[in-house]
Amino acid sequence: MFLNCHTYHSYHYGLMSPAQLVQQAVDCGVTALALTDINNSACAVEFHRLCSNASIAASIGAEFWQNGRTLYIVLAKNAHGMHALHQLLNRNSVHQKALPMRPSISNCIVLYPKLPCRLRDLAPHEYQLVKATQVFAQKSAIPGSLQCQKQVAWHPITLAQPGEHHLHQILRAIGEKKLLGHPLRNQTAASSEHMVALDKLGRKFQHAPWLLRNAARILEETHFNLDQGLCVNRPNFGADRWEDLVRLRALAWKGRARRYAANHPTVALRLKAELDLIERLNLECYFLTTWDIVRYARRRKFFYVGRGSGANSVVAYCLFITDVDPIELNLYFERFINPYREQPPDFDIDFSHFDRDDVWQYVFDKYTPDHAAVLGTYQRYKGKSLVRSIGSVLGLSKSEQDMIVQEPWSDAKHHPMAKKIFAIGHQLRMYPSHLGMHVGGIIIGGKPLSYTTALKMMPKGVPVTMMDMHHASEWGYHKLDILSQRGLSHVQKAIQWTHGKIDVAGIRDMACIKADSKVQKLLQDSACIGCFYIESPAMRGLLAKLKCRTYKELIAACSIIRPGVAKSGMMQRYIDSHLGKPLARNLHPLFREHLADTYGIMVYQEDVMKMVHLFADFDMHEADMLRRLMTGKRKFQKELTALQAKFYAGAAAKGHREADIKEIWRQVASFSGYAFCKAHSASYAVESLQSLYLKAHFPLQFIMAVIDCAGGFYPTECYVHEARRLGAVVEPPCINRTGSGSTLISNRILLGFKHLKKIRYKTLQLLLAARSAGCFTDFPDFLSRVSLPFGQLDLLIRIGAFRTLAQDKTRLYGILLRHYTPHRQQSLFPAESGQQTVSLPVDSKVPADDATEEVALLGFALSRPFDRYMGKASRARIVAKQMVQHQHLIVEMLGYYLIEKPVTTAGGGHMCFATWIDECDEYFDTVHFPRILERHGCLRPGFYRLQGKVTVEHAYAMLTVTDAVLLQANKADL
Repeated sequence: MFLNCHTYHSYHYGLMSPAQLVQQAVDCGVTALALTDINNSACAVEFHRLCSNASIAASIGAEFWQNGRTLYIVLAKNAHGMHALHQLLNRNSVHQKALPMRPSISNCIVLYPKLPCRLRDLAPHEYQLVKATQVFAQKSAIPGSLQCQKQVAWHPITLAQPGEHHLHQILRAIGEKKLLGHPLRNQTAASSEHMVALDKLGRKFQHAPWLLRNAARILEETHFNLDQGLCVNRPNFGADRWEDLVRLRALAWKGRARRYAANHPTVALRLKAELDLIERLNLECYFLTTWDIVRYARRRKFFYVGRGSGANSVVAYCLFITDVDPIELNLYFERFINPYREQPPDFDIDFSHFDRDDVWQYVFDKYTPDHAAVLGTYQRYKGKSLVRSIGSVLGLSKSEQDMIVQEPWSDAKHHPMAKKIFAIGHQLRMYPSHLGMHVGGIIIGGKPLSYTTALKMMPKGVPVTMMDMHHASEWGYHKLDILSQRGLSHVQKAIQWTHGKIDVAGIRDMACIKADSKVQKLLQDSACIGCFYIESPAMRGLLAKLKCRTYKELIAACSIIRPGVAKSGMMQRYIDSHLGKPLARNLHPLFREHLADTYGIMVYQEDVMKMVHLFADFDMHEADMLRRLMTGKRKFQKELTALQAKFYAGAAAKGHREADIKEIWRQVASFSGYAFCKAHSASYAVESLQSLYLKAHFPLQFIMAVIDCAGGFYPTECYVHEARRLGAVVEPPCINRTGSGSTLISNRILLGFKHLKKIRYKTLQLLLAARSAGCFTDFPDFLSRVSLPFGQLDLLIRIGAFRTLAQDKTRLYGILLRHYTPHRQQSLFPAESGQQTVSLPVDSKVPADDATEEVALLGFALSRPFDRYMGKASRARIVAKQMVQHQHLIVEMLGYYLIEKPVTTAGGGHMCFATWIDECDEYFDTVHFPRILERHGCLRPGFYRLQGKVTVEHAYAMLTVTDAVLLQANKADL
């Protein structure tokens, strides 16, 4: 009877999840239900599954809105109706065309709240919706009349209960960006729009029972089973499946000859077994599609990394999808693909941000936008943005919102409405707010995607599905993650700047890189600033403690740094075992026997699967299920509890001690959801070694690439400092030598103009266009060839961009006064922000020192930090290299602040780790516990006197701070 049900996927409107909606239907004895979210059908497959499990007949449709009001509701009668429904949605969301007032659509039922024509002119598939409040007008209807045939009961469902109407109004106000209580342009739900029992619904329509009968007939007519499973994917890569099987086997065996020695004892058997399973599971097209994408990338000389569980596959390795050798690392294919895996597998292929969009376009061009699209994501209300959204509709000013956001525990400073904001926020937390774009997930359908989902054209010009990866997986789609990653951008750019000394093929020669002594030395010294994944303070500290030198040691480090491993206590046990420290006792002989490579310690997700299989007699399907459930513990608590009971029972049946059972479950539960699979760790290790290789052999090209590609863990200032440590002289942009990006001349790095704050894109266009005719000979020549507003010229003078034309900035301002003609720029640029008229205060202009200007315009100074320190020296303080000799002692250090990483303690307190530069340009790390952090407050750029106790663990030193005093802030931050 309910033809118009909304979930919270009706953004800024609905208040129930699909599960809540179906549960309410069950509670009310409903046996048929229609999903009609506003302008989408995102959760259709989830809704259908939930209804099927509850023995409810599900109908799928959508409510079409235009200009803030409902035009009609469309329900699909079959798969072709779903296709037509989504094509109609695409008309507006993809092609930006207005929706028709009366759609011409087949295999669907169309329901109108307001008729677009006379009742007698409705087509057989069209009906008029009638609410209970309108029933009085239908009392005189004659059986068999048009009213009896063409009108249906309309009781929309939006709220979980009547008391939620206020919450709905807040959602509507957020969506409309209006103050709560102000009239909204678009419609809102009535407080009666909640589920009611069928007998109560019957009483509402007791004077027009035919309306309910018609609604029931439509629900019966629009119920059908969805086409799910592998059938939604492209069936073949070539002409037919036989051709695909032959091609895949030929490519795999050809790649085997390139990857392995001819007499390798196990490769042939492993390769054959993988190919047989791929054939059995009908995945040959998926492998060939991925191979085709990376083949295109190699042809274009794009650098890429295949990672994730796909790196468990020898076939993927032989197809050059990945660079991780599964035989070398004893990776098993079943972690990626096995007959019991319910979810389809997916490959993760990372590209630089320069190349990723090109690869996307190749996929769209090859398979057409009707069959290929990027997955959507459901952006959700959470955190600070939710507080601001609610605060805005309740009328709080920005400053009042800032106080709540920045100091959420300071109740005394908050606006009186703060408690209400938190209460509402708790109710709306994690509700979907709008559709976003997945960072790289792409699906390719056998049929047009409109058979399963509508699309939306994003501002970037990319088609995006209206469903997310989880719903796509439930449909059965194979996902390809074609991602962009800054680490690969560093590598790609550095390779270009070597001017042929190394190419993409060279950086993929992992046998050479793994054996390189310079790489091993950097790794052992943890000199990893700028290198993908291994540059953070925690990772550098771990590498130093492990004295890491080899590829396999790095693989283990990439996993044990994960929070779950540390939480379980396994990180410390691994470090001690690696360094030869005897353990108090071995937990169980099974661990020593089957985890010998990791000293009997669970490090990878596969270790968890292996040990629950051996220790508690889980089959591998159950072990893999446990691994997957651990990634969403809160969501799957019921299933986890059942598996925990099975683990305890299985372990006890095998005769294990209760204490051992509890300890092993504690370890499994604490980290399996956070640890990496071994193949993923190996993929990260490969990329880290490639970065280290470039840093070892092409240090300036590499660090300049890091600076230009938005850095990594640290701010740009840190990488500029690292460039100086590597022997570079870093200079500001130059009007004749640099463009948007930086330039390397011998050992001089000239920063690109894009690093300059407030530089306009149009300024760069005009500057580079004029310079293409020849370099500027002097400042008047520049002024005559490039027309810029005063604010942009002032920016270039202050940063020293004209230093090759004139060293004296005061003289440049004098020339500018004589030559500048403001009227020439008015047609090219809008007025500077806050500037009404152009004025040239040249007489009073006293150029600031270079460091101050650099901090103001770049965000950092280009000189050594301690060249700018004006404080007095102290003989009592130590430097970073002396920390090891002062273990357990209270010391004083002088540090220039770089970055901090906030951490929430188990008790809800706030602490942080910080990285600093000392007087000798060396890095050192500190920890600030809650009590100390509360005393000295947030750290800010500048020079600090730090006091604290030196702790040393396996030659890695850290300062536990007891006092931090700001001695001198960066001038631009004062």
